[in-house]
Amino acid sequence: MSRNEWLRAMRRELDETRGPERVRWLLGLGWVAALGLLGPLVALGVVFGVAGGAIGSSEVFFEVRRGGSDAWIGALALTLPTALVGLAAAVLSLGRRRAALPAAYAFAASVVVCSFLSLTNSGPVRPFLDDWQRVTSDPRAADHAEEWRTNSAIGALVAASCLCVVARRQRPVRR
Repeated sequence: MSRNEWLRAMRRELDETRGPERVRWLLGLGWVAALGLLGPLVALGVVFGVAGGAIGSSEVFFEVRRGGSDAWIGALALTLPTALVGLAAAVLSLGRRRAALPAAYAFAASVVVCSFLSLTNSGPVRPFLDDWQRVTSDPRAADHAEEWRTNSAIGALVAASCLCVVARRQRPVRR
């Protein structure tokens, strides 16, 4: 059944109801419409999250680079592929393409690895943040680094999980 056929059937049902039952039908239709918006909102949230993370962390990368450290290269090599796969998965999910699910799973796997490295403060994360704390003028850099690692990891895990759920929607088969 296509979406238009479903909407026509719901409209016929709504036309046949009166009184409090009609209000329940309207609330139900509103609920279904809101659920239909959930997928695009999640995909757009991932896009804005990746873009916001890139903009928000760019100053830290530049600060570490200006400080003479090469630790930013490892951190960028870790985060850039994850961001690109996340953007691709979000765009594919918005278009309801079949490739959205494998891309979302790849994004989720990459996020799990990055989040593990971030939360355990290992791999390229520790040298990068240690160098940032050394070169920054922020007196609370250690606290900010801890918050940044934790909040980024949790936010990315939630976003990847939501995108995997949304990407499970397959493109409807044309008949």
